[in-house]
Amino acid sequence: MKKSYLFPNYFKKIGWGLFCLCVLYYVANWILESTGNYKSFLDFNFKWIGVVTCRGNFDQYISFFKIAKTNFMATGFPVFSTLSLLFIGFSKEKIEDEYLSKIREKCLIWAIIFNSFLFMLINLLVFGMVYLDFMMIYIYFFLLTFIIKFHYEL
Repeated sequence: MKKSYLFPNYFKKIGWGLFCLCVLYYVANWILESTGNYKSFLDFNFKWIGVVTCRGNFDQYISFFKIAKTNFMATGFPVFSTLSLLFIGFSKEKIEDEYLSKIREKCLIWAIIFNSFLFMLINLLVFGMVYLDFMMIYIYFFLLTFIIKFHYEL
């Protein structure tokens, strides 16, 4: 019996909805930050259990699983973005057969190779704080390139 690790087809619609909301939030956030009016109505602080580290000397105290006050949107939207891209990329098509599995495998391998070369190029050519911006985008770029290549091949 062959197991399928793909999500059901309706997860693709959920993924596209989440992805559109995340893109709208990121664009609005970027515009607000660039104009200096950064105080979104979606930003609110809440207490969360997580790993909290201190920057500086090695002898400073590092606390694991501490309740910390954090911004929900800064914490939640990267999770929602990743989840939406996973739903889009790894949901079954309406008619799923061996040929689609082969295309999916080929596109996944292509995305890994392409993103590995892109990662090396970014490390060689980008420095400073811009490097962190590239790395934040690069986190999602693997799934995006896989989705784009897969739908192009279809």
